[in-house]
Amino acid sequence: MYINKEQKIKIQNKIKEVESKSSAEILAVISNSAKGYFLPKFIINILPKKYKQNMANKYINNYFYNIKKAHKNVQNIVLFFVCLDEKYVKIISTENISKKVPNTYWQDIINKFIEDVKEDKLDDGFVNAIDSCKTILIEKFPNINDENKINNEVVEL
Repeated sequence: MYINKEQKIKIQNKIKEVESKSSAEILAVISNSAKGYFLPKFIINILPKKYKQNMANKYINNYFYNIKKAHKNVQNIVLFFVCLDEKYVKIISTENISKKVPNTYWQDIINKFIEDVKEDKLDDGFVNAIDSCKTILIEKFPNINDENKINNEVVEL
């Protein structure tokens, strides 16, 4: 477990707050390490940072692909991801959101998120990142009798 129950509830409450006003589905995902290494841990620790971040990127992209596949009817998904060992933070969105919210918008949020993670404020990082995109998600994807389609629990991989 990377965060405690109270921290998870804090993140889930922020997700519920945004989703109550937006049709966007928000996911918070934490992983200790990207899966897929076929090397002992002590060797992984000396691998170049860029290589480890690429592994984390592939790992979360695959996870996101499976989420989209499992929830084909959900057009608006934003996933907030932290991979602790790789010191990697990523925000991924579905094509529908990407059309209206450019990737450059997310970079400032990611930069602040990274600062929070480095200061061991993982829960604050998620809450701040989700809160930072609240206005644009509500504006571009308002909630019109939209029900929650994806569980709001923080996922630990």
